[in-house]
Amino acid sequence: MGKTSKDKRDIYYRLAKEEGWRARSAFKLMQIDEEFNIFEGVCRVVDLCAAPGSWSQVLSKKVYFAKDEDKRKDIRIVAVDLQPMSPLPGVIQLQGDITEVSTAEKIISYFEGLKADLVVCDGAPDVTGLHALDEYMQSQLVLAALNIATFVLKETGTFVAKVFRARDITLLYAQLKIFFKEVYCVKPRSSRQSSCEAFVVCKEFGLPEGYTPTMKNPMLCPDYDEEINSLSGPNRLLVPFLACGDLSGWDSDRTYELELPSFSGEAERERYEYRPVVQPPTEPAYKKACILKKTGKLAKPEVEDLFMKFDVSDRKAEPDEKKSDSAGNLGIGDETKLFSPAAFDNYAHANSSVALFDMAMPGTLPVLNKTAVLKGITTGLLLNCTIPERCQFVRKHYFYADMPAGYQITQQNNPIAHSGFFEFYVHSSDELFVPYKKRVDIVRIQLEHDSGRSIHDLSNNRSLVDLNRAEFSKIILQELDY
Repeated sequence: MGKTSKDKRDIYYRLAKEEGWRARSAFKLMQIDEEFNIFEGVCRVVDLCAAPGSWSQVLSKKVYFAKDEDKRKDIRIVAVDLQPMSPLPGVIQLQGDITEVSTAEKIISYFEGLKADLVVCDGAPDVTGLHALDEYMQSQLVLAALNIATFVLKETGTFVAKVFRARDITLLYAQLKIFFKEVYCVKPRSSRQSSCEAFVVCKEFGLPEGYTPTMKNPMLCPDYDEEINSLSGPNRLLVPFLACGDLSGWDSDRTYELELPSFSGEAERERYEYRPVVQPPTEPAYKKACILKKTGKLAKPEVEDLFMKFDVSDRKAEPDEKKSDSAGNLGIGDETKLFSPAAFDNYAHANSSVALFDMAMPGTLPVLNKTAVLKGITTGLLLNCTIPERCQFVRKHYFYADMPAGYQITQQNNPIAHSGFFEFYVHSSDELFVPYKKRVDIVRIQLEHDSGRSIHDLSNNRSLVDLNRAEFSKIILQELDY
């Protein structure tokens, strides 16, 4: 990928570099200010989770340098982060933990006993890819920022923080509404639409009656009961998640033997005996399907409906050989190829169904056929395979005339399915032959595209190449054990 690729794809990334901002997130804060005028009349600001410092840059420009030189002595901007960052004019840097009371005390000391007009937080956890966990960690980070804001923010002050718009985001909004008269959820134009990122703008701060600012988060304390019972009034408004019932009893996620043991204090259990349900559904939606299944009339998907061909090599395993090298090749019956938009027609005139990518033209990129992936997964399920959470395509280099790119895109190490099998009955025309069941094990199923076709019989002194078949989707059943 070229150095300019990201500049082309992301205008704000390019503008940030052109205008000297440390990160593209600077535009998010400026666009929030355009809408809400959060910098108006502000003299004291706290920037939480500040590194690498793009928001502190904006504060330096919009709050510090916006004032006359004689008025800048009254401006205080404190940037807080666990990580150090390069200095900025007019910005005091504090390396500390926003979950510690000592950090709040240091911030107030820089304000000479006064409190902040504005608290901003653009922090986010290192994402794991587990969306529920990432959303929870982000909400806890926002609550930590809110906790410190209750110490350092003045009455009627403003609070701005990044949030992830999760399913339960309304709970966070409700908690913020306790402390602010106005709560808005905003999405700056510079924030990607594909991201669940948004920002809360909270105005008119005020502590609820009876609330005492605290850094405690009972959810993170070793003894939850002790911590939650030590709080009173509005301080107990955190909604906990608790497990109900005796934790030493039955576990709904565990598999038990049919002969169930007795727990201490319980009477001896009877030997297992199957019992029907007390009251089955009267007219379940699946009733018709159950009747069809019992009578053998329930339609099942056939492999022939999904694929165009199934060719297994004729090689037979030796008596002492466990796994053979034979492989089944299934051509996916789809309208387009695996990585190319060209239509597939095996009987069309030579080179009449070829896209630029099939010819390996410079600058062309593969685009994966989603239908082919779906059918690959379907095949794995039909053949009792394990479907992994992650599969990977790699290049396998060949130097054949009918493969212009010089490589094949395949799944060598991380296939779409593995560890499967299928069973069938072996029959014979011999009347004395007794049919028996045979099992074929499948080590892995991988997706790959086909090469072109070399034609040697149309010319006496040269070979021809037909690329109609190039990029045709194939599923390979590797290492069939007969």
